Amino acid sequence: MPSSRLPWAYMAARKLYGAWLQRGHCCHSHGKHLESTCCIPGTVLSPLKVSVNGQHFLHFRYRLPLSHVDTLGIFGDILVEAVGFLNINPFVEGSREYPAGHPFLLMSPRLEVPCSHALPQGLWPGQVIIVRALVLQEPKHFTLSLRDQASRAPVTLRASFTDRTLAWISPWGQKKLISAPFLFYPQRFFEVLLLCQEGGLKLALNGQGLGATSVNQQALEQLRELRISGSVRLYCVHS
Repeated sequence: MPSSRLPWAYMAARKLYGAWLQRGHCCHSHGKHLESTCCIPGTVLSPLKVSVNGQHFLHFRYRLPLSHVDTLGIFGDILVEAVGFLNINPFVEGSREYPAGHPFLLMSPRLEVPCSHALPQGLWPGQVIIVRALVLQEPKHFTLSLRDQASRAPVTLRASFTDRTLAWISPWGQKKLISAPFLFYPQRFFEVLLLCQEGGLKLALNGQGLGATSVNQQALEQLRELRISGSVRLYCVHS
């Protein structure tokens, strides 16, 4: 994906000193491993912010409006393990200057749909569930449910491609529509965040807060499984 329009990507590859031959903690010596880099776009008047291995590295003011930038270029004597485009956590609780870059596990058998992800300690205030995935061609639905040991689902989130709705589904099947634009499209990536808080869960889709649903704290603590099904290819499930 070479491009002369993104010199900050070139700097990240070239000025951090070469091949990643072994793991280390310092990115400023030859042969050390870059655990991660992260660039946060600003506005036309504010600079890009760049972090390296989770620590702030530099600010960079680009010569063009960021709305005109459409290509990422990476150059240099490096081995690229992953490239991801992440949304900033919109929740005030537990927010960080830079989003957590959990790896995309491409073609992982652990993420085959339907997928089951263990929640051995249940959910507690401040805990965040992250789901990143790609919508398949001719999709029908995407369903995320949180279940207890008896396989009851006090919390279910469902996106229906038939009627283009996003809704919470109660344990007895009642649908509560979420008033928001339908942001799921075939062959497009999406990110779901669920933030556990006292008495419920906050939802964000693609970095946009979409309100909350009420769940009593005891039910949240008794949850043991995150189950995902539908017309999606999963790349990251984290809790």
